[in-house]
Amino acid sequence: MLTKIRKKVIKLNNAYCYRKKAGALPCFWHLGSPNFGDDLNPELFTHFLGRPVYRHKKQHLPHILGIGSILERANPHSIVMGSGFIRSDSILTEAPLAVFAVRGELTKKKLGVEKDILLGDPGMLMPSLLNISHAPVCDLAIVPHVDSYQFFLKQYGRSYKIIDPSRPVRQVLEDIASAEVILSQSLHGLVMADAMNIPNLWLAPHTKMLGGEFKFHDYYSTCRHKKSPIDSTLHLKGIEYTTMAYVSTQIHSLATYQSDFTQLLKEATSLLKR
Repeated sequence: MLTKIRKKVIKLNNAYCYRKKAGALPCFWHLGSPNFGDDLNPELFTHFLGRPVYRHKKQHLPHILGIGSILERANPHSIVMGSGFIRSDSILTEAPLAVFAVRGELTKKKLGVEKDILLGDPGMLMPSLLNISHAPVCDLAIVPHVDSYQFFLKQYGRSYKIIDPSRPVRQVLEDIASAEVILSQSLHGLVMADAMNIPNLWLAPHTKMLGGEFKFHDYYSTCRHKKSPIDSTLHLKGIEYTTMAYVSTQIHSLATYQSDFTQLLKEATSLLKR
């Protein structure tokens, strides 16, 4: 019960913090259970835009559609900057105002975009923005999906570090950076581990996870070394997984991605003035 109350309080606080303010630019991201993957949006876009952002809930004016599997929420006012679809049968009912970047090849294909656009999850830029790098103090840590945290904590908390994905972005990234190897059921747990060159393995989504494996394969379509999920119900043996884990490097360097993302965001911002 306390966990549910805490999550509700954090959600309400986030909604209040990112309400419309003078001088802030409109962005849209998912605001559900506290989840560091969604919470990357305001920090990342505030940095690159050089101005605060607010969550444009109604989406009735031009706005940046940010990180996450939220492309189904696009409308004729949306300017897509790194979003993806949640599942293979997702449907886009209205064309967005503009598409500058999406999460991966699968999303691009579903959009029917033929021109070259920037591919990759913008969240991978966050560790360098926060100046967080790999500094291991434990052998292995697990990043569950936000809905699976209590299960993993109960099952494996005595043996391994279990990272709570509902904590603030910096704290989650520092937790990930503290492990020699990451096992993650969270997409952004994998994205952050790859960005910090931390060997990692993809834990299979739980059966009730919306979208299943789609968003993971979408992300891996931009990597040189793709992964397949491993069964998270298997008995976890740290030594075994330590030898199996590896980094899925991006096809294009992070520096190149950041440069392109910065330039495209400037173009995207010009459309906000319409």
